[in-house]
Amino acid sequence: MVESSKAQSVALLAISGLALALAGLATLNTVSRDPVEVAPITGPDLANLREQQDQLGQRLEALIRQLDNIRAARANPAPAPAANVEPPIQHGTLIAKIERRLAALELATERIQRNEELGELAIVTANAQERERLRNEALLNYRARAADRHALPADRLEALRILRTFPDEMGARDDQVVGSMLDVLHQSREPSMRAEILRNLKGVGSANLRENLLQFLDTETDASVRSEIVETLGAMAEDARVRAALERTQKNDSSADIRNEAREALEGKR
Repeated sequence: MVESSKAQSVALLAISGLALALAGLATLNTVSRDPVEVAPITGPDLANLREQQDQLGQRLEALIRQLDNIRAARANPAPAPAANVEPPIQHGTLIAKIERRLAALELATERIQRNEELGELAIVTANAQERERLRNEALLNYRARAADRHALPADRLEALRILRTFPDEMGARDDQVVGSMLDVLHQSREPSMRAEILRNLKGVGSANLRENLLQFLDTETDASVRSEIVETLGAMAEDARVRAALERTQKNDSSADIRNEAREALEGKR
């Protein structure tokens, strides 16, 4: 009788675990995954898993009915069977069935969850690809605007500001953009615009830009613009001609601030 009670307790625990797994599987299908919306996953494999879930649920109900029969048998014990007659219900066999079906249900739940996670990953990947596509489109658009020699200088400068925010390896400020902005530098009479263009061309290793900056450094009369020229040339200080121009500026410029900037550029501090 003690062994029968233990077996019944184990069976109850196993059935409870199976019921919880079924409840978890049902909840899995309804949980919201904000902020990413995951589209429902369809297909033969998932349909088979759903069918397997339903079958396991039906088997669970049958096992519960068998357990109720065990309880009823304990409440109204029948005469002991003859020694050569097997008991009508083998508790060990019942428990083994419950454990096997519980394991199958857990596996089905895990497979459904994994499929939904893979679906969410596919959506995230698609979103990343879309962002990359939009970034490339924006790069081409702003590059075309900055290189358009018929566009207004202010519009070209605004496009250059945005192009500077792109990684250098994307080649956002290419030769066409540099040539267009050099035209504005030669034509503009506004020191603030010339200084802003130079500031946003800093870091471009163009030979055309270098030659024009060396020319501007000798002819520019506005101190704020000369300061930006020195800053931009500082990134090219490994060139012998650039170093010579910076050394002249360090010695001869009328502005003490610019002389100091030239010295720092030669020392690699700018």
